[in-house]
Amino acid sequence: MTLAQFRNAACKSSLETIAKALTGTWKEEQLFVLQQALALYDAYTAQLATCDARIEQALQAMESRSGDPHAPPPDLPPAKGESNSKNRASFNARAQFARLLGVDLVAVTGISGGLVQTIISEIGTDMSRFPSEKHFCSWLGLAPRNDSSGGKVLRSRTMKVASRANQAFRMAAQAVSRTDTAFGAYYRAMRARKGPQQAIVATAHKIARTVYRLLKTGEAYVAQSAGEYEEQRRERELRQLTRRAQKLGYTLAPAPALSALPAA
Repeated sequence: MTLAQFRNAACKSSLETIAKALTGTWKEEQLFVLQQALALYDAYTAQLATCDARIEQALQAMESRSGDPHAPPPDLPPAKGESNSKNRASFNARAQFARLLGVDLVAVTGISGGLVQTIISEIGTDMSRFPSEKHFCSWLGLAPRNDSSGGKVLRSRTMKVASRANQAFRMAAQAVSRTDTAFGAYYRAMRARKGPQQAIVATAHKIARTVYRLLKTGEAYVAQSAGEYEEQRRERELRQLTRRAQKLGYTLAPAPALSALPAA
């Protein structure tokens, strides 16, 4: 019954059922193996805690982009989606990175504190190395490279790069695929057009451009819903169709309502 009390809160089985399942005749060698596994788990957990403490010390020693070495971390909640993650840091990584960068990257949909740590460890905090977001995405290996001949594109593909930041942005793209956000709507639109693999790359590319602009300007991230994104996309397509119609000498007009059509 003591072990059964440690069951996951989402488990539907009762304490009595779990206690009954845990009751049995255990061989001595099985108990020895279990004891060894528990000792290893405790040792690795202690090492991870020590590593997290060292990372926190290193972040606290780094000067923030504001220029104030003693700037306190902002009062931010822990990274979203990581409250139950087994890989979450033992400290408030979101607040530390927000102090260091001057902008809260965890506010970007799909990016967690762990992904921010991976991305910043690869690209650094100085965006002046990249003249534009196109250079940044090309360095990440997320921008398409076109093989052309005679002005005709023969093949479009992304370069293979050994970058952990590339994988981090791809993971962020997978995380937003089902969300009711602009990134989620963009992923679903690209998946319908080009398939899931290219949709992941395209969405990772879009998230990377957003991160670049936030780090470059220091502006706070403003989330956009899927509905807002679809409305903007509709207005953009309407403007394009209007220009094409005018170029051909026509005027674009809305279709009449079904009730206004003459009866057959």
